[in-house]
Amino acid sequence: VRLENKSPQPITLPAQEWVFGTATPIGLRDESLYLGFQWYNGTRTEDVAESWFANHGFGCGLLGSNPRTNYGAGSSNVFWAAVHNQFFALIAVPAGPAPNIVAHRVLLPPPSKEELAADSKALAQPYGYQAGFLYPAMVLQPDEQFERRFEIYAGPKEYNTLARLGNNLDLVMKFGYFGFFAKALLLSMNGLYALGLSYGVAIVVITVIIKLLFWPLTTASTRSMKRMA
Repeated sequence: VRLENKSPQPITLPAQEWVFGTATPIGLRDESLYLGFQWYNGTRTEDVAESWFANHGFGCGLLGSNPRTNYGAGSSNVFWAAVHNQFFALIAVPAGPAPNIVAHRVLLPPPSKEELAADSKALAQPYGYQAGFLYPAMVLQPDEQFERRFEIYAGPKEYNTLARLGNNLDLVMKFGYFGFFAKALLLSMNGLYALGLSYGVAIVVITVIIKLLFWPLTTASTRSMKRMA
């Protein structure tokens, strides 16, 4: 994106929120449990979802809550940010780390009366999360121009594709605390699938392999229990 000042006077630009996308539900029944956004600070990701915006007190809201509508973070260390639902993600990677990341909980157009009548489980008021990079105010001198460059990925949360893109974009998969083990299982399943096995058969094969690997521990544990008995 290039901004140019072709006037003879300096132009003062206010602080700019560069919105790159909104996480939305997949269907009318989607309760948005997997909606959210992430940003990467060069070391780890910060994951924000409905629990942060709901801001329930202790006891799941029994002792009160103070809902939040806006999120802000970053200190010139926003290497990339993403909005996502259960299966898809939109990731924006600025050419240089952005100063700040901002996000808002937004209400989406509700289903029509016909859609609500046809599906009693449809959510009457869907919502999503809109995210963007925040840049400070600046002054453009006459005939001055500047550019902001971004790389965008919009597609499925497919590990091999995201891993090939670099910048640790595969962290959008959110493997959690057992990330190494989860990646090993996923790569094993995809490897067996590439050999011509269905995913169902691949799961059975991996289960058998894991059982064989842990057979000595299982045997020792069983013998110990028998001795105690």
